[in-house]
Amino acid sequence: MGPAGGAAGAVLTGHGDDVNAVAFSRTGDTVVSASGDGTVKSWDPVTRKVIATLSGHTDYVLAVAAGPGEQLATGGFDQSVVLWDPGRAALATRPFTEAWQSAFSPDGRLLASAQADHTVRVWEPGRHRLLTTLTGCGGSVFGVAFSPDGRLIAAAGADRTVRTWEVAGGKPVAVLTGHGGSVFAVAFSPDGRTLASAGADRTVVLWDVGTGRREATLDAHQDFVNAVAFSPDGRTLASGSDDLTVRLWDVKDPRGAGRSPRAVLRGHTGSVRGVAFSPDGRILASGGNDGTVRLWDTARLAPAATLAGHSGSVRAVAFSPDGKVLASSGSDQSVKLWDPRRAEQTATLNGHTGAVWGVTFDPARPGTLASSSNDGTVRLWNTDTTERTAGLCRLLGDTGPERWAGLLPDVPYRRVCPAGAR
Repeated sequence: MGPAGGAAGAVLTGHGDDVNAVAFSRTGDTVVSASGDGTVKSWDPVTRKVIATLSGHTDYVLAVAAGPGEQLATGGFDQSVVLWDPGRAALATRPFTEAWQSAFSPDGRLLASAQADHTVRVWEPGRHRLLTTLTGCGGSVFGVAFSPDGRLIAAAGADRTVRTWEVAGGKPVAVLTGHGGSVFAVAFSPDGRTLASAGADRTVVLWDVGTGRREATLDAHQDFVNAVAFSPDGRTLASGSDDLTVRLWDVKDPRGAGRSPRAVLRGHTGSVRGVAFSPDGRILASGGNDGTVRLWDTARLAPAATLAGHSGSVRAVAFSPDGKVLASSGSDQSVKLWDPRRAEQTATLNGHTGAVWGVTFDPARPGTLASSSNDGTVRLWNTDTTERTAGLCRLLGDTGPERWAGLLPDVPYRRVCPAGAR
C-alpha cells in the first residue's frame, strides 16, 4: 500500500489470471510480472507496454527474481525453476510467418530459417538480429542448408525448385528444376560437391553443386520423401518417407548411384519426418508420425533402440556435434533431449506455442540448439546442464533446505548449488 492519499502511477494490464509476483530488473528500466496464466511478462514502465511474453511454465508462475543483465529466474506450481535470458529467448519473425526448418552456418555465426512467406531469413543469433532476407521462391520454403564451406545457402521450396544463394551479399546462384512436386528437404554432402533434395514426387535427386546438373534420381520410395541426410564420410545418404521407411543409398559416386537402395529400414508405423546421422556415423536416428524416435545401428543395419516420449508426431531429429545429445521436436510443441548411448530422455524444452518443425545444433557451440516452429519463432536453447545450473546458482544463490521447501515443496531436497553460491 502506498502513502496516504497516493494514486497509482500506472496500471499495466495484459495477464489472463492473477499476478503473483513483480520485480524490477537490475537496471531498473524493466518491470517483470509472473502470473497464474503461466506466463512471465516484461514491461516498459515508461511506455507501459509489454516488451516480451515468456512462455514455458506449464502451471501458475509464483515467483520472479532479477539477475545479472537481463537474466530472470521464475518458479511455479509446475515444480520447475526456469532461467531466462529474454534478450536471446527467441528470434521472432515479423510479420508472423511459420518457420519450417533452420540451419547453422559451419562457424555458428549465422542461422538460416526456412519460412512460409516464401523467404529464407538469415540471422546473427549472437546479436539476436535479422541480417538479410533471401527472396525468389514461388511458395513456402520447407528446408534449408548451408554448404560445408559456408559460402552457399540452399533452400527447398513448394514451387518445385531448389535454389541457392551466396551467403555473402545474398546473390542468387542457381535455380534447380526437375522435381515433379514440392521439395521438402535439402542436404549438402560433406565435401560440398553434391546437393541432395527430396520431395512430394517420391524421389531424391542428387545435384552437382558446381554445374547445377542433375547427377542421379533415386526413385524407390512409394510416397512423399520428407528428409535426407548424408553420413559423415559422405558415402551413404539416408532418406525418410511417408511410405514408413528409411532408405540408405550408396552415393560414394553420385553419378553412378542406382535406383535400388543399399538397405530399407522398417519399424516406424507412421510417416518418417526426420533423419540424422551421429557424428561418428555409427547411429542413424529417425523420427516419425508414430511419435517415436528410432535409433539404427548402421553397421548391422538393424534397430538399436526406440525412444518414446512425444505425445504427437516427431518432426525432426538432430545430434549435437559431440554426439552426446540427440534432440527431437514434435507437434506436441516440445523439444526433447535424449542420451543416445543410454537411450534415455534427459530433458524437455517447453516454450513454443505451435508445432516444432525443426531442430539444429550450433556446430561451434555444442550446447546451443535452435528450434523452429509454426508459432513464428526460432528459439535458441542452452542445453549444457552444467552451465545452466551454474547460471541459476549465480542468480539464486545457495538453495538450502528451507528455501528449497518454499520454492519446490513437493520435491525432495537435494543440494544443487555449493554453499555460499551467488
